[in-house]
Formats: sequence, structure tokens, C-alpha cells
Amino acid sequence: MIWKIETFFRRVRRSINRSEWARRLLELPFIARPEESLGPGLLMVQIDGLAKVQFEQALANGRLPFLQKILAREHYVDGVFYSGLPSSTPAVQGEIFYGKKTAVPAFAFYRKDAQKVFKMFDAKSALQVEQALQREKAGLLAGGSSYSNVYLGGADEGHFCSQQLGWAGMLEGVKLWRLLLVFGLFFPSLIRIVGLAVLETLLALVDFVRGLVLGESLIKELKFIPTRISVSIILREWMAIGAKLDMVRGFPVIHLNFLGYDEQAHRRGPDSFFAHWTLKGIDRTLARLWKAAHRSHRRNYAIWLYSDHGQERVESYLGKQGASLQKKLETLFYPDISGEQLGREDNWGISHWRGTYLGGHKWQRWFGGLFDAKSSRANDSEQLHVAAMGPLGLVTFPHELTDAEKLQAAQKMSEQARLPLVFFYYEAAVQAYTRKGLFPVTTANLDKILGYTHPVAEWLCEDIIRLVEHPDSGDFICSGWSADKPMSFPLENGAHGGPGLHETQGFYLLPRDAFGNEPPQPIIRGVILHELSRAFLQHKQLRHCKVSVAQKRTRSLRVLTWNIHGCRGMDGQISTHRVIRVLRQCEADIIALQEVDQHVERSHRYDQSQEIAAALGKDHSFHSIRSEGDGRYGLALLSKFPLADLEERIFTEYPARQGRVAESRGFQRALLHVNGTPVVVVNTHLGLSRHERMQQTHEIKDVLQNETETPPPVEISATIICGDLNALPTTAAYKNLTTGLLDVQKVCPGKPSGTFPSKRPIMRLDHILVSPEWEVDAVQVVSTQLARVASDHLPVLVELHLPEGR
Repeated sequence: MIWKIETFFRRVRRSINRSEWARRLLELPFIARPEESLGPGLLMVQIDGLAKVQFEQALANGRLPFLQKILAREHYVDGVFYSGLPSSTPAVQGEIFYGKKTAVPAFAFYRKDAQKVFKMFDAKSALQVEQALQREKAGLLAGGSSYSNVYLGGADEGHFCSQQLGWAGMLEGVKLWRLLLVFGLFFPSLIRIVGLAVLETLLALVDFVRGLVLGESLIKELKFIPTRISVSIILREWMAIGAKLDMVRGFPVIHLNFLGYDEQAHRRGPDSFFAHWTLKGIDRTLARLWKAAHRSHRRNYAIWLYSDHGQERVESYLGKQGASLQKKLETLFYPDISGEQLGREDNWGISHWRGTYLGGHKWQRWFGGLFDAKSSRANDSEQLHVAAMGPLGLVTFPHELTDAEKLQAAQKMSEQARLPLVFFYYEAAVQAYTRKGLFPVTTANLDKILGYTHPVAEWLCEDIIRLVEHPDSGDFICSGWSADKPMSFPLENGAHGGPGLHETQGFYLLPRDAFGNEPPQPIIRGVILHELSRAFLQHKQLRHCKVSVAQKRTRSLRVLTWNIHGCRGMDGQISTHRVIRVLRQCEADIIALQEVDQHVERSHRYDQSQEIAAALGKDHSFHSIRSEGDGRYGLALLSKFPLADLEERIFTEYPARQGRVAESRGFQRALLHVNGTPVVVVNTHLGLSRHERMQQTHEIKDVLQNETETPPPVEISATIICGDLNALPTTAAYKNLTTGLLDVQKVCPGKPSGTFPSKRPIMRLDHILVSPEWEVDAVQVVSTQLARVASDHLPVLVELHLPEGR
């Protein structure tokens, strides 16, 4: 058995796996229980700040070769991830982790009840917001782990998050000699980290000089050197090591947030060389995580990738106006207050605060108070509060404003403070004041307000209204968004948070089965990803999608054949979940399966055909070929079309030769009405000896030739034969069966591909044969990473159609 050889090598590889040994040395417990072996697991990776347009550019320029590979080979689909508002990580992660839209009004906002500014990189601020979210709903990451996120998301373990920096107690109590051995195990990784850090330091120094030449601030450039090294290299590599450990332990869900691109994009712009350079390192890390996920023997991990938002290339409001938004508005509305009474504004962007929280403390001390956060005045409740980070500024007045005062203030902000867009609540409705005047925020007015057409204008309009009505949004929301020259209030070249086209459009890259039986959606948002993730982890569908003929009218037909080996994979593990995932990714209308178990002890007594058909929402029929203990073993035919006129046969027993025990074999034949056309489908699994196969092919042909003689007569228009024929194309049985029929792999251009063994397919044993009425549009031997592990055979998938008039 080839799968036994593969299983042996997998065990050997696991016995010398560094992550396995590190788990033992650190005495970390397993999370997955034995009965959950190869249950669903989810590795979610967020590439922070990467807009869909920049993702496509990086793919085209070869910055993401691994992601390009899985897009081409692994049945992944890519689309737009709409961020919602504000288009910033705390809001998006609140939506993904807890299903709550607009969880916060901005990255920084003033809370009147607490009389302080909340900044979501701060542990106490993040904790208070998350506690409020947890009172409404349990977190998506319950039982899992969370890396470099704003929230823990309900995770059992959080590392490098706002609330829990570092390894969050993982290494506490571990003996020194064990730690030294762990460092020894990961010595190659440490060498790589040091090498990459040295390279990044050299690049940072080059970029530092370039920034000074371009007129950037000396303080900002000094601050950025340690930040980019810690975020782009050290943090990324530590997270990868931690995620591998977590997969060894069997966490059901692991969420990582790679910050490197977002960090560089804030500093140099989203389309800059250094921002896109960072993507190459992220791509290499993803390749390592992919390999670890597919080698896991604890869970069947799927890898989902997305970016929470994009970025816009911006100009600095401070640079254009000569003053910060805080000072501009205080001078505008409180001209009698002396300069000493004005609050000291904070003009630092998120890069500054990441440096502070991810290793910048010592660097700051070397330069005294240059990097200190700015203080605010006493009598906090009596001052004008401006929380401006990115292109959003939330303004809270110390007293209640009438509608007339609100309109006058919005006009001043637009005309005198030169703000392109101001949102506020006026005359019982959410309004937008632009340089063109006052507009109620409606879907019809959105083009006029923003200056462009958004692909999901209805969602965006709802989010603007929800944002303005948020209890912590203050009296006005000032936006630097402009269709020609967007602005950001801190000192940065890339920004996000507002309603801009690119900042609200990240990307998603999900396996086709992430959407269950539904077609992939071109645009999704956080709540949709939240629902898809929960459904995947619970191994159930949001909706069953048993499509009737009337619901989907098309002349195209997708047919698949697969020997599923009793759902026993090349790792020796039984998993119907893996088989279901592969079948979902293929989106076949008719599925012919061989070697299917029903209530057999070796496969945990599952009714595999029933379980698979229920998960796919298809009609099905199981044909029992022989007994296996107390269970049965045979064939299964699944179809989105009702199975009619079903016939199931056992082949005539062929005499055993040379001591070989003859196995029972058989076939299924069903009549389907495909868009009004009668189609005969045959599913079979032929014997191992050439004489046996020859006899069996004659029996199949006899049945097909006598179709019209069985009353009532049926005019058969088209025929499809699927199955594991155990026959190479050079054999007599194959040639006998293909007389008058077409081998779909020979019809399409290109060299036919092998189907067995799945790890190194060198033999073409699985075939789909069709009558000449059919035209073959495409054929594929499905060789995704998951398919190569799920069985010892690979599936064959073909797309057919009947030309008009046939």
C-alpha cells in the first residue's frame, strides 16, 4: 500500500520536527483532543493595510510568488474585502472577531463618560472596548490564539497584541536548560532573523538618508529605523514560529496580523518600493506556514488570507496648513485663549506608537524627550477635544451645540480650516458639508459627497451614518478625504480610516470551499468573514444549497470522478472533512465516488456518502458492493439533478487465479435530466486483473447498448462513464470501453495527467469517458495540496456542454 509508505515517512518527519520537540521542551499541552484529530482548523492571516489595487500590483511585479502559485493551483479565489468605516484595524477586527460593525469610531477617540482619549494601541483602551464587545457575543478566536492584533478575539492565548505584549506567559516557569535547547532547535531560524535584521538595517539607513534628502523630519527618520526592523522582521518571524507551535498543539483557530507592509506604507506611501519590498518577506513566511499547516496531524488546517483595509497616498494637513488640526480648530473657535492654555497636539501617526510599544523605549531614551507623547490641558471636560489619527478627526465641543451652531461650525471647518469633508448630525439626519455645500448622506448623494462612485455605495452610506451616530464620535467627524488630493492629519505619506476608494478596499484570498456551497462573492466584509469562519470551524453550512434544475439554467456541466479510498488520506488518517473540502472547491454538478465506506469500523462507522451528500446539498445513491465487517463498501453517485431510473449491478464473479481472492465489483447507472436533456451517467470501479476488467467492460457496454429496449423506451442523447478503471490507456479494457466514446483528457490540448498515486501521480487509472455528442470545454486532474493528501488517487474534473441542436 503506497499510503502506508507515505504515512511512515510522515511519522519520521514528525519525529524530528523542531516545533514538535519545542512543544515537549516547553511542556505546552495539546489543545486538540484525540477525537478531534483532523477536525477543521483555521489559520487566518491578515496582511495589514494592503489595498486590493496594491495586492494586484504586487502579484504582477512578482513580489508575491507564493500567493501567485496558490491562486493558480489551489482553487483559491480572490476578491475585494470591504473594510467598513472607520477603515482601520480596531473597527475591522471588531467586525471579524465579534460580528459588530463600527465597533469603534476611529483608532483614537474621546470618550465623554471616561473623560479621556482612547487610543487603541493602549492596553487599557483596547481591553475596555473588547470587554464591551464580549458582553454582546463570544469572540471568534475562542479556544485559539491571537498574534499582533488589537483584540484577543476571545483567544485562549494572545501574543504581541495590544493587551498582551510578548509571549504572554508562555515561557514563564520553564527551566533554563529547556529554553536553551529550544533556542538551539531554532538556531537556523535565529540566524535567518539576524541576517534579515542586518539587511533591513542597511536598507533602513539608505532609506533614512533618502528621507532626509526629501525633507523628512530627522526625528521621524530616527524613530523609524528600530520600528521597521522590529515590525517588519523580528515580529513577523516570531509570529511564524509561534503559529507553527500552535498548529502542532492543535489550536482550532489561529489569527496572525502581519504589520510590515502597513508600517512601510504609512512612512513612504502604499505604492512605495520599501512597502512592496516588505511583501516579499511576508510571502516567504506564508510559504513556510502553508507547509506546516498541511503537515499537521492534529487538525485539517485551511489558510485564509485577507487585508483589513487599504491605504491612500496622502499629503500632510500640518504641512499644507502650517498647523495641526487641534491648533487650527482651537484658534478658529476659541481665539481668545492664549497659546499657553492651548493643548499640545499629537502629530505622530501609528508608526510612532508601534515603535513605542514594539521596542522603541530605549531608542527614545537615547534622544531624551524628543519622542514623548504630547500632554493635554487640565480641566479636561472644559476643552475642545480633537482626536485625529490618520485622515479622520473626531471633534468634541465642551458644550451642547444647537443645529444652527452646528451648521455654522461645519461651514467654518470647511471654509476656514480647509477641511474637504465634515460629517455631523443636523436636523435629525446625518449630513455632509463639502466644498460644494451641504448634502444629506444618502446613497443617491454619495457620488457628490465623495467625488467618486464606490462599488458598494449602499454599504458605505450605511457605515457613514452608523459612524456619525456612534456615541463616541463626538460632534463632528472631519475627514481629509478628497478625490484629487487626500490628506492625513498626522505626519505620514500613507493613511487609512476614512471613506476613500483604496482605503476601504482590501483583498481576500480564500479557498473555494470557504463559501460552502454558495458561489464566491466578489466583495465581502467583516461580518461575512465572521459568519464564514464560524461555519467552517463548526463544520456546517450557513445555508444548504440544493440547487434544482429550475434555479440554474446552463448548458455547461461539471463532472468529477474520484476514488476516495474510504476517506483515508496519505497520512493514514480518516477524514471526510478533507474530502468534502476538495469536492466543494471543484464545484462539480455530478460526482462519482469509488471506495466509499458505510458504517465500517475502520472509518469510524460513518455513512460517508450520506455525510458528503448532506454537506454538498446533493441527491445521492450508495451502491453496496460487498460487506466490510458490520458495514458496507461500494460506490456513490451524487448529483444536483434528481437521480432517476437508477440501476445498480454487481459484475459477474470472475474466477480467482494464482491464489488471488477475487473482489466483488460493480457499477451504478442513473438517468438524469440535465436542462431537459436525458443523460446516462455510469459510475464504476473495475477489477485488478486484465481478464476481469475485459469482462466487466463488456457488461457495461451491453447494458448501455440495451438501454432503449427496456420499456418504456427512452431516447438517450448523451452518455458519461466515470470511474477508477484500474486500466492504463494502453490496456485492452480501456480500448474496449473507449470504442465509440471519448476520453476527456485526450480531447483537450496538452498531455494527459496521471491520477495515481496522488503524491507522485505516474499512472492514469481514473477516467471520464463521454459520447461524441458532448463538447469538452476543460479538463483538470485536481492536484491541490489538499487533494494530494486526502486520498491515494487524484480527482478528475471535466466541464462539458451540449452544442445547440444536438
